[in-house]
Amino acid sequence: MARRDSSRGSRGSRRAPSWFYMVVSVVLVYFGYCFYNQQVYLNGINEKYQVAEQRLAAAQKVNEGLREEKAGLEDLRRVEKVAREELNMVRSGEMPYILPHGSR
Repeated sequence: MARRDSSRGSRGSRRAPSWFYMVVSVVLVYFGYCFYNQQVYLNGINEKYQVAEQRLAAAQKVNEGLREEKAGLEDLRRVEKVAREELNMVRSGEMPYILPHGSR
């Protein structure tokens, strides 16, 4: 009888590790799947971050140009120059001189 008990114990111990390995394999596959999904998600966020950084750099460039333009408009001589050249304005008492098209 002792032999039968020992043989049952050895068969039972062989089955336990196979279930254990199967459970561990399933858990590892699940964690691998979760890790993969997180990497895909983080890559998508990283791409969006890069696009946002480029848009921010472009907006900062435009903002700097507008600040320079604003600073230039605070100078009265520059405002007068723009008014005379682009808007064809004259001071009171001055006679405008307009050239015909094609001559300069």
